Amino acid sequence: EEFWFGGGADLTPSFLFEEDAVEFHQALKQACDKHDPTYYCKFKPWCDEYFFIPHREEARGIGGIFFDDLCTRPSLAQSSLTDRQALLSFATDCL
Repeated sequence: EEFWFGGGADLTPSFLFEEDAVEFHQALKQACDKHDPTYYCKFKPWCDEYFFIPHREEARGIGGIFFDDLCTRPSLAQSSLTDRQALLSFATDCL
């Protein structure tokens, strides 16, 4: 049976408070690191690129993470979980 997971999170505040941006990215990194220490560095640039506005030469918002087509278990997944359960756990931790 084939399956895959995709999702992400980004933040586009109306009023930017630096401490909120730092906390947001720290929370995403912690969620990623809990499952696979390579995830945050892999998924953050994808989101940054997606939300970059070329004609303004600026980003929309403060970024976040995007992921798609995940079908193999994260490196730190509990051995008792199936691949599907491990990926669902990662995706829900990023909400």
